[in-house]
Amino acid sequence: MSEKETFNMLQVIYKTLIGFGIFYYVFIVETGGLNFAVKINFITAFIAPIIGYFMNNFFIYLDILETQSFVSVGIFTAIVISIVGYLVTLKAGLDREDCKEYKYLKSIVYSGRLIAVLMLTYVAVLLSPILQSPFVGLYSQFDNINPDLFVYIIVGIYMALISLSATIISYGDIKKEACFKDIKEYEEKLVKSKND
Repeated sequence: MSEKETFNMLQVIYKTLIGFGIFYYVFIVETGGLNFAVKINFITAFIAPIIGYFMNNFFIYLDILETQSFVSVGIFTAIVISIVGYLVTLKAGLDREDCKEYKYLKSIVYSGRLIAVLMLTYVAVLLSPILQSPFVGLYSQFDNINPDLFVYIIVGIYMALISLSATIISYGDIKKEACFKDIKEYEEKLVKSKND
């Protein structure tokens, strides 16, 4: 084995270990609570426009779509964000152990609010060259990347940053309002804890 092949093999092993470390930290260490919701929505918001770009290209390849458009990529992005956003919001509400009845409609409303904020970010970044301008200098360093893909990476960065605050707000609201608690049982627990 040559020195270059050994170096390439070590790079692959190194990158694989880093990937497994990130996967372990994100998906295995924590599977509930606000930190989990923030991490999952952050990763999803960053990756969703890129997935949408590749899905659009796949449908162009199959001759289902004719051209690349930010509307079709936006639809694929919205689908990915909707599925993950609703599941994370649902899990946030179901994390409560004192829930007597879970309001699924409220969960849909709050996850819809998160999705709307992320999709408004998607449109704003795509239509505003001012928001894209800080990253223009980086594009010259990555000359082998498709310019359209680079724009969707920029969109993903903005969406991921916006998802941090949007997830925290949605998570807090869902924890407060989507869980119906029996007031009598809550009062009994409160009296019992005061007596102990």
